Amino acid sequence: MNLLELKNCTLSFGGLTAVSHLNLNVNEGELVGLIGPNGAGKTTVFNLMTGIYAPSGGDIFFKDSSLSSLRPSQVCRLGVARTFQNIRLFGNMSVLDNVRVAQYIYLNRGLWRTVLRTRSFYEEEEQVFKKAREILNWVGLSQDEADEAHNLPYGKQRRLEMARALATRPHLLLLDEPAAGMNPFEKEELMKLIERIHRELKVSILLIEHDMKVVMGICHRVMVMDHGEMIAEGTPNEVQKNAKVIEAYLGQQINNC
Repeated sequence: MNLLELKNCTLSFGGLTAVSHLNLNVNEGELVGLIGPNGAGKTTVFNLMTGIYAPSGGDIFFKDSSLSSLRPSQVCRLGVARTFQNIRLFGNMSVLDNVRVAQYIYLNRGLWRTVLRTRSFYEEEEQVFKKAREILNWVGLSQDEADEAHNLPYGKQRRLEMARALATRPHLLLLDEPAAGMNPFEKEELMKLIERIHRELKVSILLIEHDMKVVMGICHRVMVMDHGEMIAEGTPNEVQKNAKVIEAYLGQQINNC
């Protein structure tokens, strides 16, 4: 069953076409990789999926609802969360508060409940704290909850960004180069975490990644873009053997895996 689908999607900036007539789908329960050389349009596709850009042509559907005219907050409420290639944490806020704030997208307190600090306000706050601590424990950051986010080591910052995304209760999690800047040990731990999110939380995942060991090691299916177009898709083994893929991107990298 299709969870998310791009149908003949195009995005142009003036005379530049960043994405051209793209058809892409993520099925419910999948862990899928999206790869391609720099400038292929991968992050642009994520920006289309999450409402940062509106397509110039075609449409985007999530659970049969069109996303094309929705704002990022509306897309998030529907169940699509993401992380970014360049980490975007609230650096001067605590680790715990970074996860707490993500939950407020679902709260409907109103002015008077907030001003008067009613009993229901405090009960709701207690649940927000409880859920944030559960998520931090789940990703292995419980001991860091009081630290300011910018003081965390790089690998933990990546985990925190994923924890914050999980706090929005996603059905689909979009990970933009989650392994970027990590050492080999951190990458192994990241792969385990992504697989655990997929397996235990039942979250469908689409990830952009340049590290082929990560992609080929955890993804069920791999899609390949080049110059804003889809040039191949299939299992990791099929993609590795595809001549167009080897020419466009993989060649030497895959031989080194």
